[in-house]
Amino acid sequence: GKVWGALEMNPSTPATFRRNVSANFILTKCVRALDEVLCTIEQPTPEGAIEQKPLTSNMVHVRWTRRPENILLVKKPRDAVSSRNLRLFATHLLESGFQPFVEFAVREEFPELPVMTNEIEDDIQLVVTLGGDGTILWVSHMFPRRVPAVVSVHTGSLGFLAAFDVEEYRQVFESVTSPDPVSVTLRTRLRGA
Repeated sequence: GKVWGALEMNPSTPATFRRNVSANFILTKCVRALDEVLCTIEQPTPEGAIEQKPLTSNMVHVRWTRRPENILLVKKPRDAVSSRNLRLFATHLLESGFQPFVEFAVREEFPELPVMTNEIEDDIQLVVTLGGDGTILWVSHMFPRRVPAVVSVHTGSLGFLAAFDVEEYRQVFESVTSPDPVSVTLRTRLRGA
């Protein structure tokens, strides 16, 4: 079943979030073999994680089974351009029926937006980074267990990981949240003991 909850992140800003009962995407891996493309469908774990074998395929697609609702916006620290873009993006999300969240570090800069807390970390279904490669790496640090899907938007010079230009954010976001398959790059994190 679907469970809805309400959190008071800020006494003046109640936030409604959709409880992530199970993963809401399907992963399709495709490998080109001679003149054929062979595809397999893999379900994420009940926690929404993608388990990766050491050798990955060269084409990976994700298709949402339910539209993501709870979206965390993470920006480059102390950057006016990223702040302005986050505000624009949050407005777009709210107008489109999504629930944007911000991280605790920027709560005072964006008091109108709810803050992601440890209690709802597992309910974040998509992260949008506004900045560069360092912002993406920060997201990996923020989620020690399972990193949600990440859409990286660069707000300055092109980085190695931040794939999309800020001017394209509306088109990119529409494509990423549509029910159509989206090409993705799976990243691996090393964990030290």
